[in-house]
Amino acid sequence: MQTEFDHYAATYDGGQDNWLKRLLGNEAQFTACKVRWLAYRLPRAPLRVLDYGCGTGEFLEQWSVARPAD
Repeated sequence: MQTEFDHYAATYDGGQDNWLKRLLGNEAQFTACKVRWLAYRLPRAPLRVLDYGCGTGEFLEQWSVARPAD
């Protein structure tokens, strides 16, 4: 039995394919750029991070490497 999400899962990263993201290379490189930008600007104190389920988890995976104490 498939859920409604299963219908969209195969192309869930489809929105990642636009000119800005292609300019930076690919989805992973675009996400890494966002992670670096945030990590630089947020306080160094440990933060609470909530992954609210809007994506494939790529951002949170890279965030845990950049800021393991969070």
